Amino acid sequence: MLDLPEHYYLDAFFFRRAIAGILNDGVAAGIWTDRDAARLARMFTSQNALRAYDLPTRPTSAQGASG
Repeated sequence: MLDLPEHYYLDAFFFRRAIAGILNDGVAAGIWTDRDAARLARMFTSQNALRAYDLPTRPTSAQGASG
């Protein structure tokens, strides 16, 4: 029997695997580009949660970090 942390880990693992398969299939079929697939992956994962919970974003290395 799995405890809650293991369920979270496995759910995230299988979600990422399913999304990657769908996006790779779409690129292979010419539905979207690699760049579009990367954007969709971000939207399905981190960006969706950041917007839903109105969370601050961390600066990327290109934007620079203050401190």
